[in-house]
Amino acid sequence: MVRDFTLMLQDKNGNKINSKEYLENALELQKGSSDAIENKNKIRRHLKHFFQERDCELMVRPTER
Repeated sequence: MVRDFTLMLQDKNGNKINSKEYLENALELQKGSSDAIENKNKIRRHLKHFFQERDCELMVRPTER
């Protein structure tokens, strides 16, 4: 997973988490039954199925010098 902003590694309660926990939280199914939510959850299920071993590494944001 690649993000293009400064990431705060916190759970929904504000507790510090590591990058792998962030990824697993991002892959949790959303509640609801709209088409948009169903489509997002379908992608999450596929990612979890096809990538059963997952990890996430943080990358340092490049700077201009």
